[in-house]
Amino acid sequence: MVSNRRVRGLGYHYAQAFTELGHEVLFHGLEDVPWLTLRGRAAYRIKRLKPFIRVTEARQRKQLVKAAADFRPALAIFMGAAGWDAALIRQVKEMCEGRVVVLATDDPTVVPGLKSLAWLEGLGEFDTVFVPAKAAIATFYQLGAKRVATYGFSYNPKFHFPRAASGPYNAVAYLGSWGPLQEMWLDRIAAEFALRIYGWGWQHASRTSRARACWARGEGLEADMNAAIASSRIIFNMTRAEHGCTYSAKTLEIPACGGFMLTNWTPEQAELFEDGKECVFYNTMDDMLDKVRYYLENEAEREKIRRAGMQAVAPYTYKNSATSLLKLMGIAGTER
Repeated sequence: MVSNRRVRGLGYHYAQAFTELGHEVLFHGLEDVPWLTLRGRAAYRIKRLKPFIRVTEARQRKQLVKAAADFRPALAIFMGAAGWDAALIRQVKEMCEGRVVVLATDDPTVVPGLKSLAWLEGLGEFDTVFVPAKAAIATFYQLGAKRVATYGFSYNPKFHFPRAASGPYNAVAYLGSWGPLQEMWLDRIAAEFALRIYGWGWQHASRTSRARACWARGEGLEADMNAAIASSRIIFNMTRAEHGCTYSAKTLEIPACGGFMLTNWTPEQAELFEDGKECVFYNTMDDMLDKVRYYLENEAEREKIRRAGMQAVAPYTYKNSATSLLKLMGIAGTER
């Protein structure tokens, strides 16, 4: 499995699920820098600068091919939309019975933007491109994929579970990285409610924004997510416009951690939850603010919805998603 070790994200959780299903897994991290330290982040940025990028990419290619040659996997899984050249994918395919797939997390025409067709060169070499939403299927066929299937965002019961709250409650919390649109919405929340923001990149917010002042730098990340959720009455969620406004891993992780989720309505999320019973949807900003006011004042309703949300996401584990993926690829697993 080719992913990135700097965060315990999608690749990490799927690797753990495959291991639990009885498979030997090599988790090949492209970057092994200590991302949570200033020195680690500085090292990562330096290696991505133009004078060093070719050296970095050549080193990654060499290490990846060696790892595949040594491990000889039955299935190689790349994490990310594209960016690998066709020759490299073909090299890896020769070592794993031709089964090389990619789990696309974003639409590459939007994030970071389709800057050149060369960036998509390797996409057509994958046996299957897995996408998280049906709406992305047509996009990836147009971009050159030979076969497209869906996979589900999920949660990891070893990481995403309810915790007892410690310390004072936040009225509203947001778990996510900075963006100008997110800052606009959260500024409005912060104007009226006690808000706490957990995530990356909020140093880029305007120095005068209310949202930036609510940022808990370095808190609530990865394994600490459930502690942040436990100390918050309402978790404001916003599936990003730049990601296609479908759903995300947090759609499952927030309820799994026992959070009361207030999220924007999308067709994918509406298939998972019943509005007002398992989570609460909003559309406009005024609609969202009205619902924050209402549910802060109605604890019994909030608690009932919170508990129902946990039950609604119970089947959507990474282990179950990994089982479905392996079945589609014709690979059986023996559960440990």
